[in-house]
Amino acid sequence: MQFPTTSIQFWNIPERFPIAVALGRETREHFLERALGGYATVKYLNEVTKAGDRLLGVDVEQFRFYLNVPLETLAGSTGGSMSRTAAGMSPDERLLRRLKEARFSHILVRRGALKDPPAWYPYLKPAFLDQFTVMESAMRARLFID
Repeated sequence: MQFPTTSIQFWNIPERFPIAVALGRETREHFLERALGGYATVKYLNEVTKAGDRLLGVDVEQFRFYLNVPLETLAGSTGGSMSRTAAGMSPDERLLRRLKEARFSHILVRRGALKDPPAWYPYLKPAFLDQFTVMESAMRARLFID
């Protein structure tokens, strides 16, 4: 009884049943690049990050399963996590130092989250981003300047 209702329940997902992948006519990589917006960014980050690096994310929880390094988001954080600590900090060199000490190498964020970010994301404030990060070309990732 579940199968017939799935089409109605998830009407807004263009390809609810990836039959081509199941039958081997499409690779997993090709399917993810086509169906999961931002997957190219994840592939890029998997190439440039190294063991021990961590990513700080905003509005990107769906990528957690495809990344080779840990992703920390405020939404999925625990009480003592760095993202919670950072939420109460000013967007200055002290914040940058704390993020580097916590081994964050990149900030992965959707472009929409950069428009008027709330106070609890000081690392998304334009002053912080302009001074301490570099936008990766055509990517949604920001890289800390060493």
